[in-house]
Amino acid sequence: PEWLILEIDGDKPGDISGISRWLSPDIVVVTAIGDIPAHIESFGSKEFFMAEKRHILDTLGDDGLVIYNADDTIATQLVSSVTCRKISCALGEKGDVKATKPTILYAGKQKDIPIGLTYDITLGDNHGTLTHLNVLGIHVVYASLLAIAIGIEKNIPWQDCIGLGSTLSALPGRMKIIQGINDSVIIDDSYNASPLAMDQALDVCQQIQTTHNKILVVGDMLELGKYSADSHRHIAERAKDIMQYVFCVGIRAQRIYEELINLGFDKERTKVFDRAELAGLATKEVLGAGDIVLVKGSQAMRMERVVEQIMRHPEDASQLLVRQEPEWIERD
Repeated sequence: PEWLILEIDGDKPGDISGISRWLSPDIVVVTAIGDIPAHIESFGSKEFFMAEKRHILDTLGDDGLVIYNADDTIATQLVSSVTCRKISCALGEKGDVKATKPTILYAGKQKDIPIGLTYDITLGDNHGTLTHLNVLGIHVVYASLLAIAIGIEKNIPWQDCIGLGSTLSALPGRMKIIQGINDSVIIDDSYNASPLAMDQALDVCQQIQTTHNKILVVGDMLELGKYSADSHRHIAERAKDIMQYVFCVGIRAQRIYEELINLGFDKERTKVFDRAELAGLATKEVLGAGDIVLVKGSQAMRMERVVEQIMRHPEDASQLLVRQEPEWIERD
């Protein structure tokens, strides 16, 4: 191929170092990692985690290039020792390629139904505006920044980069907007969960302007090791001032429930369940017109089952939801 694009990650020691023994990329793109990285449980400490990630950067020669998320502290630290050329991407003014904070777009009679987002991107004297429907979240902006940085590096004209960026569509289970029962709105983020992604999803819910209820259906965040308890309690600290209902799924999510009660959250508006399907039933009982439901949790928690229970058109699940292949659906 003229271009070979590989997504590389490691959930245990040796994954990235093993790949790095035979792979020598020309460009390495470092996405957001977060202060408490996903899969940290297998590494024991951030230092070992960083050392594993750094292996792929060590394969770059002097003519290599690193494109990275400059708003992410860990990503910035990771690339700090790299001597080859670097391109930074960020919100505000500190990136080589920069974007404005996204604005949520609304529809409906009261203009309180979120339908997508829009933002501006700048590189030098080049400016453009991107709009994406049926998706919310800052992750979309960072994906566009990183992709456009690659495009410009590979001599794709600016206007072509902006045009292609506009075609980005909502991916299943990644902050995808889906119509819910009773004229509600689902923000389906059921693909996976980490502390960073959870914070970003809650940021979106905080920004949404509505007079209707905001509901969080949240499952365990897995593979966090010693950071797990505090990370789940942090969700409760954020959610108590944003959400009117919080339904928790899993042993680790029990911490969210307990912390909410400790913080004075209405006991009648939070519950904990051992299965996603039970949380889905509880959500159906309280859903009203215009309500916003965020559904999120690690893959093994099967949070997409909650979405299927409360979506307006469950017959479209195979097209709209994540992990709809028969092998996955048949798993318990």
